[in-house]
Amino acid sequence: MCELRNFCDEAALDRAPYVHPRDAIPAKYTQPGISSYSEFLKAFEGGFLSETALHLNLLPQAYHGDLENAEILLLLINPGLSACDYHIEQHYPAFRDQLMASIRQERRNHLFLDPKWAWSSGFVWWANKLRDVARVIASERFNGHYGRALADLSRRVAALELVPYHSFRFGSSKKFASACEAPQSSDWPGWSCRGAVAPHAKAHQTRR
Repeated sequence: MCELRNFCDEAALDRAPYVHPRDAIPAKYTQPGISSYSEFLKAFEGGFLSETALHLNLLPQAYHGDLENAEILLLLINPGLSACDYHIEQHYPAFRDQLMASIRQERRNHLFLDPKWAWSSGFVWWANKLRDVARVIASERFNGHYGRALADLSRRVAALELVPYHSFRFGSSKKFASACEAPQSSDWPGWSCRGAVAPHAKAHQTRR
């Protein structure tokens, strides 16, 4: 996983648009004119949002959790998109700092299993997916304490995104170096960028 982290470190992420220097993303694949929550709402109300366009003014999320030590590794399509993504990055510097720490692997616990951000779209998506598992863990290991079960999962579960950029619905990834880097870094035998990874991930795609 060090290869993937090193790959992501090549992106400075000091100003928008947040695009990896090796990703050549044509303008037709991106959503123009949105860099804030208010601009997102205006585009939403005006019907100007594309289902598959990438939102490059949001920080990319190539992975979640502890890449080196997680016991469970999940493969996903991309981080999805909601109005909350713009709102939380613009108005909550503490969240943005934690997201950057996660990208740099300075924070190892899964950010979206932290109840501090329980109102975020990322937490809602992950909590819904893992709720039944968390309840079993809470019952069997933590005397019914759901929060401690989430904390346990946040240390044990990590995920890779096939494409790190936000969009409502996944489109084409064939132009992006990022789309090849994640599966190649996973050390799963027999899986490749255009072979097993994309079909398996797409089969389990769920909008966030």
